[in-house]
Amino acid sequence: MVKLFSGMGGGGKRGQAFAYLNDDAELMYLADLKEKTEPIEVTDEADSNTRVQFTADGKTMYFRDSRNALYKIAVSELKKDGRPERVSRDVTSFTVLKTGNVLYTKDGSRGTELNCYTGKEDFRITKAFSTYELSEDHKTVYYTELDEDDSTLTLYKSALKKDAQAEELLDGATTIYTDFDSSVLVYGEGELDVLDDDLAYANDTDWNTVTVYSCKPGGEPTELVKDICAVNGLTVDGDKVSFYYMIEDLEECSLYDLVSDTQQSSDAAITAQELVRPSWYNEYYPSEFYVEGNTVYFKDSQGNSFPIDTSELQASTGRPAAELYTWEVRPIAEANARERYNAAMEEYNSKYESWSAANSRNQMRESLKNESYIQRSYSIYHYNNAPADTPIATGVSVSQGTAAPDQGIFLYKKANTSEGKVCDLADLSYYREVFDYLNKGGEDDPWYQNVGGTESVLELDDETRISGLYILNGKEAVLELNEDSEYWLDAYSIGKTALTFANTVTDDEYSALELATDAKGNDVLYYFTDTESENYGTLGDFNRYSGGKAEVLAKEVYTVRILDEDGAIYAVTDVDRNGSELSLLQSDKPTVINDELDGNVLIFLDSKQLLYTADGDLYLWNGKEERRVAKDVMRVWANDKMAYTTYSAY
Repeated sequence: MVKLFSGMGGGGKRGQAFAYLNDDAELMYLADLKEKTEPIEVTDEADSNTRVQFTADGKTMYFRDSRNALYKIAVSELKKDGRPERVSRDVTSFTVLKTGNVLYTKDGSRGTELNCYTGKEDFRITKAFSTYELSEDHKTVYYTELDEDDSTLTLYKSALKKDAQAEELLDGATTIYTDFDSSVLVYGEGELDVLDDDLAYANDTDWNTVTVYSCKPGGEPTELVKDICAVNGLTVDGDKVSFYYMIEDLEECSLYDLVSDTQQSSDAAITAQELVRPSWYNEYYPSEFYVEGNTVYFKDSQGNSFPIDTSELQASTGRPAAELYTWEVRPIAEANARERYNAAMEEYNSKYESWSAANSRNQMRESLKNESYIQRSYSIYHYNNAPADTPIATGVSVSQGTAAPDQGIFLYKKANTSEGKVCDLADLSYYREVFDYLNKGGEDDPWYQNVGGTESVLELDDETRISGLYILNGKEAVLELNEDSEYWLDAYSIGKTALTFANTVTDDEYSALELATDAKGNDVLYYFTDTESENYGTLGDFNRYSGGKAEVLAKEVYTVRILDEDGAIYAVTDVDRNGSELSLLQSDKPTVINDELDGNVLIFLDSKQLLYTADGDLYLWNGKEERRVAKDVMRVWANDKMAYTTYSAY
């Protein structure tokens, strides 16, 4: 919640203090890391639940023991065989503040209590809180209490002094959008807990239930906007409030309204025809024979006459047509009739296939018309110290989009942009398949960008999807893009009204993308490329991108740790059954520190000195060599240490 301690430090530096837990459940104190310094036992009632914090000057030690009791002891008393003083029982968490006070929580009869210990006095701030924030100087705490009857929050402010009266800053909030110590508090009432996209096509719930208010701390509220569903990118500058808000638009229609129907007229004409299946015996079968001149005729079942060619039969028998027997001419007649019957059947089958398909589509039309649907989309508005008269965007898709509201950047597809049609009826195999097209969201529809309130088409291939947006230093926007199982990163320059393509960050497969701030205060993207799975983890090349430039910081590493304030880079360069190899990355060649780190302890004292455990023992590395400090160590704490951020090639 707060960064307690940071900065440079080293073995033997004045004001430092250390503690460690050994495998005998003993909590030990170390005044410094000098070679001959002896540890002092603090308690033998410690376990994995034990936590330790020192005051910033290292003069007082607080710890929670195996029974969740919070204790304190002055370091000077430890050296005189002094005994720890119990502060409180059943402590769930505690934080030593800049002032030396201790803020701690414990389970109470009404919920989680928030308490304060000044070193002399112990007092309760509230019997049940929901969340809390500390002032910059740690002299004031802001906290919320939840009303279980209506699930709203009341915000309070209290000085961290005994008998201080809590000041109510606002009440009735469902969500508080500003920091608790803001000069103007902005909060919402009536917000629903979950906006589930899965319900978007099956539920007509009105999500526009939020009213947004602002107030001076402890003052009367002013209504800003109402009947909205979401607030993003809120800022407060003096008395001026700015944010983007969304209103969900609901339009009831039938599923048939969402499809085009290019075959409707032709289907109507086809199904209007009467189809009669040809009958061999009732229509085509030769039922009667007669001769006229030298030609044999037969009549079919309907009395229609057809001549047959008996010339070959006459030639082979030497008899004229009149002398031919019926059994001799019937096969010729049947072959003649069968040819016409087969042609009729082929025509019938073709017509029936078209009729059947058209009839199925007619049934699908009726099903689509009878299925109601709530079409959902968003309209985006910009509140800039006053409600907006018109939206900056309408028809925004519920399911496809990403944004950086604090930069005024929104990327989205429109909901059913093809004149409200997501497919043609002929594309459907069954009527509810239209939901698949709705969820798919019109792959051929364009992506839109909205920068500074101006909407335009973002030039991307039809099949490209946007899965992420990262803003670097307010100047670059890096987009995560994918298409056909291929993923890449493109950078765009941020203009007043649009993004402009600048360069491709990487078109190779990447993983573990993370936005961070480097030691110089610049926004950077860290990511891994060329990753491969190993027996003990994932190995990859660690990359950095910022200001139009991508560079590889480390090749074939598992995990990277970057010191937040110094920028020094450490990496796990090898892993096996014995532990991890940790190296300092400097110049062109990594400096190996230890190849058996067990991962239980890693504390950076400064950019070159660190504490770690290897094979269960505690070591100090001074930038050149390591020295064992203690044996059989489970956990370690220090009052002066550097913060770092970890990146893993998972």
